[in-house]
Amino acid sequence: MKAPKIESSDPPESLLDRCFEALGGESGPGHGPLYGRTHIESLKWLQTPGIWGASPSDNSYWQGPDLPAASQDLLDAMAGAVGGTRRFLDIASLEPFATGRFADLLTVGLGNIACSGLPVTVRILFGSHPYSKESPESLARFLERITARVPRDNSGLKVVAGRMVTSTQGMAHTWNHAKIIASDGRRVVVGGHNLWSDDYFGFAPVHDLSARIDGAAAADAHRFLDQLWGWMTRNAATPSADAVSFSVGWDSGQIIPGLLPAMAPDFVPGTLGHPALYVARLGSGVLPGPFPGNGVVRVPCDAFRMATRSIRLSQMDLGLGYRGTKYWSPDLFQSLTDSLTHPGRSVGIEIVLSDTGAVAGSGTPYSWGITPREVLDQIRSRLADRPVTGTLKIAPIRTSASGDVWEHGGRQVKISNHAKLWMVDDRLFHVGSDNLYPHNLQEFGYVVESPSLAAPLLREYWNPMWTCSSKMAISLED
Repeated sequence: MKAPKIESSDPPESLLDRCFEALGGESGPGHGPLYGRTHIESLKWLQTPGIWGASPSDNSYWQGPDLPAASQDLLDAMAGAVGGTRRFLDIASLEPFATGRFADLLTVGLGNIACSGLPVTVRILFGSHPYSKESPESLARFLERITARVPRDNSGLKVVAGRMVTSTQGMAHTWNHAKIIASDGRRVVVGGHNLWSDDYFGFAPVHDLSARIDGAAAADAHRFLDQLWGWMTRNAATPSADAVSFSVGWDSGQIIPGLLPAMAPDFVPGTLGHPALYVARLGSGVLPGPFPGNGVVRVPCDAFRMATRSIRLSQMDLGLGYRGTKYWSPDLFQSLTDSLTHPGRSVGIEIVLSDTGAVAGSGTPYSWGITPREVLDQIRSRLADRPVTGTLKIAPIRTSASGDVWEHGGRQVKISNHAKLWMVDDRLFHVGSDNLYPHNLQEFGYVVESPSLAAPLLREYWNPMWTCSSKMAISLED
């Protein structure tokens, strides 16, 4: 059922409606492939490691027999989505391929699906980036590992795994960056978590945020991945010199290079639950001609300009450092400046970022080298003589009121943040894979308007994080 069209003389009543209309509504150029209305029946927030208040020198979070409760919740949510599949399963992430506990849950889950005897199709898609060390050979080995519990004579389960780059042209370089586990068009785990066990469950774990979502919105994740798999099929038939793709399948005990999956079924749409928008980016190479593959980048900027009370950001960085040059999003910083200087409002902006130069204990970098001071300067440069009516605080992430680095055996590691959260007025928020710094990647997520769904996010994630991190905050007065 289509939502009623809102006339310009009858302003939208919600922030979500206003974001939808700013994109062009049902007649916008990206409606369908890049955005659309959807509904969420339930949402459970998932974070790692979730040990707010614990000293970063206390190593019990990774040396003991059990994971922190929040980390276990993440694994359980993913395992439930995989193992509960009865028809169609989609998994998408960034290379390297799933490791450790993540690979284990896929192995167990696919084995359980096979034991059900149901005919299930599984698609697993990885974005291949310039720093990846994966190969067609390692993809085949990965597929062999996760199907190890599937009987070789099983003919009901079919699995296809692929790796892809849709464009290798300079700053137009594009690969999948979405993190999705979608099952049967009814459940999806989506957010910031890649499937890298050491980064999340070892020493100096990455702070990250995802959500398990039930409802019609899950089908939108399948349809987004249909677009990427459709590109894979077209590129296999007519290879592009500016792209890279490779797929391998498992069928009846055989590893089959070049096997490609079917598209997702036509899941029945639903209109129950909390209203939301699905928002996607396709970068370069997927859509024909000059189609605006990144058109939804305006959504957070539009939302920030609508804020009347608060804007909260939890991000890795707000700038991109690439080959010695730092890149900024002019509209992002202008929208934050506009909110800070709105003459009829007083908007409080709070921002939590990775510590500059942060890495996980595994060595994976989670910082582009952007400092909070540089972010502050980007906003200051746009203030000019405009009176400031709001407040701004920017802080590097911390886990407790004491201790600024992870510590173990004489090693010290800066604390990292990989969340992609933005929230306006504690009612409109984004959960997904899209960072706010400039890029050209393929992304997927949801923009939701619901104070009741935002409340546990504030209680379990934002408030404890801000309590720990705000001690290091800088402001316009500094």
